[in-house]
Amino acid sequence: MRGTHHARITVVVALFGSVAGCVNEAPPVELVTTARTIVEGFESGSKIAYAVDDVAIDTGTWNMDEALIGSLDTDVKTGTKAARARDSGRITMDFDRTTGAGTVTIHHAKFNLDDSSTWGLFVSRDRGTTWSQVGSTVTTSTRTFATATFTVNVAGTVRFSIRKLDGTANRIDFDDIAITDFDAPVFAPGDPLPGTDPVKFAAALDNFAAQEEIVDGLGPTFNEAACGNCHTTPVTGGSGIQVERRFGQLTNGVFFAFDRDPNNFGGTLRQLFSNGTFANGTASCTVPFDAEAPTANIHNVGRRTVPLFGLGLIDAMPDSWFDTLAANEPTATRGTVLRSIPNFPDSRDANQSLTRTRVRRFGLKAQQTNLVSFSGDAYTNEMGITTQSCYKGTAILAFAFENLPSGVTLPVACNGGDLKPANPPGNPQIPQFTDDVVGSCAGGRDEVQDDMANFLFFMEHLAPPSQVTSDPQATTTGGALFQSTGCTNCHTSVAFVTPADPFNDVPGNMQFFPFSDFLVHDMGSLGDGIGDTGDSLATTRQMRTAPLWGARFNTQFLHDGRAKTILDAILAHDGQGLTARNNFSRLDATSQSLIVRFVNTL
Repeated sequence: MRGTHHARITVVVALFGSVAGCVNEAPPVELVTTARTIVEGFESGSKIAYAVDDVAIDTGTWNMDEALIGSLDTDVKTGTKAARARDSGRITMDFDRTTGAGTVTIHHAKFNLDDSSTWGLFVSRDRGTTWSQVGSTVTTSTRTFATATFTVNVAGTVRFSIRKLDGTANRIDFDDIAITDFDAPVFAPGDPLPGTDPVKFAAALDNFAAQEEIVDGLGPTFNEAACGNCHTTPVTGGSGIQVERRFGQLTNGVFFAFDRDPNNFGGTLRQLFSNGTFANGTASCTVPFDAEAPTANIHNVGRRTVPLFGLGLIDAMPDSWFDTLAANEPTATRGTVLRSIPNFPDSRDANQSLTRTRVRRFGLKAQQTNLVSFSGDAYTNEMGITTQSCYKGTAILAFAFENLPSGVTLPVACNGGDLKPANPPGNPQIPQFTDDVVGSCAGGRDEVQDDMANFLFFMEHLAPPSQVTSDPQATTTGGALFQSTGCTNCHTSVAFVTPADPFNDVPGNMQFFPFSDFLVHDMGSLGDGIGDTGDSLATTRQMRTAPLWGARFNTQFLHDGRAKTILDAILAHDGQGLTARNNFSRLDATSQSLIVRFVNTL
């Protein structure tokens, strides 16, 4: 956001406080709001004389000597103001960045009809006591903005000073000073997190992309034959064009998921493909396509393929973090923290067990508590490959049973609907038609089935894409508008920071910005209407806030992919997102475009 301080601070409300109609009534909660970049556009400051003086701006206090904040028609500026220096003018930070500096970019142009002039960037690492020049002296020679980029790569405490060097009366306008953190890694889509074993990551990626066949246990019904067939955009592990389909029934305000007798159709998911007709020895077997239950009154609900970037960082976050986010949200738009006992607790985390709940944070409806359960659930529901694993001596059977077409059991001779060799019958800990098994869990055995373990490793070490910094107006003005319209009430801009020693070996103390609270919100008519048996209508309308990092790579938006652009997605918001949508709708076209551009930087 333009002229907003992104350095480490603590606040008790969202970054820009309340939005019209949304008063923050939460108790004070400290949240770290450190971003990877500080951008100063001088929009909030006022200094009309060249005499030396301090000026308070949202990023901090700046000392200006032979410099002012100009807003004349002859000033070259991105917004309504820019800094202007003359003679031997200096524009100096009177505060420190404690997260170092990677690069500094500055827009500069000649003021009015003045001749060319020279200047330089100086850095201090001792709170302004001593200074040294960064890079080469710059010559400003045009009446339109040029961009000067300085590579600093300095860790720790830093502050900067822009200094006019030629001593002439020629004036220079400066705007959009952007300073990136030294320790902020830059990730391209598909990159692993720092410290990831590259050989293990490559093997996990290969497994994630591997095509399954009927002899591997694919089916009997499924949506795709490989994880990588769905998660393709812009690289393996991203989003995709596939949309799965669900159905249900709402009677007197109560939802039924068709998951129990006497009307058991195997749940709300209608898989799109089947193994068709195949031979198993002398038996000819036909697996029909999945179909909606005849009594369903909620039909053909879509759920799109979502990107997997950065999920290991989310898995590492403690439950208390999500409680803090919820407590700090305005009452009118506050999300709900969902908890349940993990289907498969992650034994690396001492806080997970078969008797202890965990915050649900994964899936479009926040169905899953951790990535190992997310992996097993997807392997079963999307590919029809069932697994049995061990957790501290207990068999995990949550993902061990086939998705049968419309819930109808296939003949025994058809081997559960695929050609993976069956297990010996009669062992309740290793079901006969479970495709991939660890085996006996006796003696406290603790082991994740190998494909699931690879999917888990790939997802938890897949880095989030870095924010684009080439559009400073979008990141400043657009970012400010994104917050002032109320978007950050759910798509929070607060920094997440991993614990010092995460249980899943992702980097500790790593800051990241998913732009989601990972809570569920009542989305009104935008909700998908799908839930668990016994859920109320209100519960079926709840959807998890979608993370926005990497949104620029998506080709469709919202839970069902109905929106093909970010603009369409914003305008479709309802329920707890309605006020933000209405605020957005009241903006002029330029402001709306800036918000869309901001989302496209994430």
